Amino acid sequence: MSVDPAGFELASPNRKGFNLIESVNQYSYVGNNPVKYTDPTGMKSTKSKMVYFPHAPCVTIGIPQGCKPSSLDVLIENRISYREAGFKDVGPCAFRTGLAIAESLSGKNLSKNEIRNLQESLRNSKILGPSGKDKWYVGNWSAVVNSALEVLGSDLRVTVKGNEGAKPVATALFTKTNSYGSQHWVEGDANGNIRYDGYGENTMEGAVINKTQNFYLKGDKNE
Repeated sequence: MSVDPAGFELASPNRKGFNLIESVNQYSYVGNNPVKYTDPTGMKSTKSKMVYFPHAPCVTIGIPQGCKPSSLDVLIENRISYREAGFKDVGPCAFRTGLAIAESLSGKNLSKNEIRNLQESLRNSKILGPSGKDKWYVGNWSAVVNSALEVLGSDLRVTVKGNEGAKPVATALFTKTNSYGSQHWVEGDANGNIRYDGYGENTMEGAVINKTQNFYLKGDKNE
């Protein structure tokens, strides 16, 4: 199987031929929706974990000559969602968003065990689910991100309070309108663009952002 990078279509028929995700056009790559699906083998389309990626054709279609995914693209694609970490109930989105911010800042991903251990330690310290709040309520955003940065071996630390004119290094974005079916937090970049959805797939298509939490580097001259 090969890909025409100019037209984003397969240069040879999909090996498996017609299926529900593709179309009757066997030359169509993942039903002409490479943002939501990926098919590295030509045998089966699967939902991509990635939400934000500046080199979309490079990542989702294969890597055409002269085109490489960024290190952040690869990091996000290999990130463990909160469902994959074993949290099946509704609510861990804010917690996973804080961890994702730490992963992006450090350039490393947390393992499943590290995510679960962080959940336990943050819950024991009442940072997650403080008294009188929902069990997944984040009582201290900075503490969640900084705890993950420590586990990841990074010397960086963040604060949610920046001096006048300070520029954020990351954001957490909140919406009440999404395909998730409930209010939801996702990781955003420094400019407030959606970067990663901890649910494991993009539930934020067409969503309206209702709230933005900014994060600043602690110790930065602007902080």
